[in-house]
Amino acid sequence: MARELKPRRSCLSVPASSARMQAKAATLEADQVLFDLEDATAPSEKAGARSIVVDSLKTLLTPFLPFSSQALHELLGCLLATGSW
Repeated sequence: MARELKPRRSCLSVPASSARMQAKAATLEADQVLFDLEDATAPSEKAGARSIVVDSLKTLLTPFLPFSSQALHELLGCLLATGSW
């Protein structure tokens, strides 16, 4: 079955390290929500932020994650290692 594509007019970026902001973002009418694992997350918070993103991905309908290939590789490794995905 073909999936209908919806125009993306608004995009809300929230820090991957903030579960509170991610929960709030889910209540807003943005077409996309980005969990920022790079610029909006301090280097010392990146490991914990990955866990927060996993929890949010389990509850949000349309997650959209921008990150570099290295960060993607690390996140996928975490997801696979924890059996969370």
